[in-house]
Amino acid sequence: MTMMEKVLRSGIDLSPLGFGRDRTGKPLPEGAGLISGVSGGRFLRLSGCRDAVFYEPDGKNAVPVRVSRSFRRFLAVLFAAGDLTALAVLVSSRSLEEWEQYRAAHPKTETQKAVLRQLRELTGIRPSPDPFGEVTVSRITCDVEFPIPAPEPKEYETVGLTEIVF
Repeated sequence: MTMMEKVLRSGIDLSPLGFGRDRTGKPLPEGAGLISGVSGGRFLRLSGCRDAVFYEPDGKNAVPVRVSRSFRRFLAVLFAAGDLTALAVLVSSRSLEEWEQYRAAHPKTETQKAVLRQLRELTGIRPSPDPFGEVTVSRITCDVEFPIPAPEPKEYETVGLTEIVF
């Protein structure tokens, strides 16, 4: 069983971490699997990219940015960030100071801490000690060519991790 399957089958409510519907209205790139939509973009996995996780910001010509080289590392960075909105801000931050200012203004809630604790106990994964550095390295070492052609427009009704198609 993969780490993603383990998380999917756990029954843990991930909504306090921001997992929810994709509201971008954009079709998924060919072979993509949606992890979750967030305000300002969506997290997804792309076929042919092994286990890497990407963040695609809203916008007509937005290019996906690699967040992590694997789903395990995605979880480690998520554990450090606190939720998907914070992780999206982390990916978009231009400096460590910008990220730290956001994190100070938006601390993890008690509910988020409880869900993160459940996920850490389930997976045995620890929070990344340097999420900004890890995302930065992942972004600059990505060898995926963009843009990836999009399929014909379709409607996608996906709720968090419960309906991922890979």
